[in-house]
Amino acid sequence: MKTDINLTLLATLTLALTFVACDQHSQAEQPTWHSLDTLFGISEESPEFQAFAATHKLGYSYMNDEKDSAHHWTQDGAVAIVMKNYQVAYISLQVSSKSKIKGAGRYTHELPFGLTSNDKEEQIIMKLGKPDKGNLWIYQNYRIVMSFVESTGLLDSMLITKDHLAMSHNSAANQSTLPRTPNELDRVMAAEILNRKLSKPTISTVEFSKSGLEKALENKLLEQLSFPPRCKITEKGMSIFGTIVSKDKDFFPWPLVGMGPCLDLKTEIAEKISSVDGIRDLGNGMKLVEFTTDYIFPPNTPPEITQYLYSGRRGKAVFALYDDGWRISEN
Repeated sequence: MKTDINLTLLATLTLALTFVACDQHSQAEQPTWHSLDTLFGISEESPEFQAFAATHKLGYSYMNDEKDSAHHWTQDGAVAIVMKNYQVAYISLQVSSKSKIKGAGRYTHELPFGLTSNDKEEQIIMKLGKPDKGNLWIYQNYRIVMSFVESTGLLDSMLITKDHLAMSHNSAANQSTLPRTPNELDRVMAAEILNRKLSKPTISTVEFSKSGLEKALENKLLEQLSFPPRCKITEKGMSIFGTIVSKDKDFFPWPLVGMGPCLDLKTEIAEKISSVDGIRDLGNGMKLVEFTTDYIFPPNTPPEITQYLYSGRRGKAVFALYDDGWRISEN
């Protein structure tokens, strides 16, 4: 399976490129994994990525003449972000300070998936299960390539991608042997088309989960007002919700038609595909695509916000086959 080999080679390339032209002065704070995780699939030219790059003072270089693949890195070299087809495809974390690469920085924030810098392969197997092949773990909807320090066996580096993105890039790399004709619609192509549409900010409300609303009241993030019955976000609550809502915005704590209680956002946000869950043929050149999204919250949004609000939604879209390929039907 070429995916394993490609990811391993890319891990080596990512770590090697990380230290090209790194500025060791006036370093910005390393990004948290939560903020990195929100980048998968978004465009290099999107306001969200541009703001992230400016905040963390990322360096960059292009990996080909077409400039559709780029490499961004933090100044200390601990984090590398790789673009494919103008979108965030891979994120590399340098975990160990014992790297073979001179001057390599170490990622100091909490690692994803419950891993730590003190983990060896046996501890990782206990947490994530056995690797699917070689040094590749497929866990939840992520693919993770890990390397280990030879002298100690401790975790050295992680190269991470989302599963549908890995399939997309692997498919593109092998399209000479596995051609995709215009009248075929698979999950990879559907995700690509949906992401182009979803990259425009259109989400104006975010729904509380039932347990999230109860937890927010219990933790005094919300205050219940009597007449008319509604909820108000407290000062403590603004530390969680303040990046997406206005301070003086009340809301009604009962379900609307077809959905639970919602917060009206002060600025519309975009979303991206987390997974394509199914494709059903409707006949006459039409297909129904079911999908799940992740909301793209502002970069400084606390990660615990997802304990109270849904972090995405499920949706459906009808695709129609035109002479130049598949499009989302607006009718």
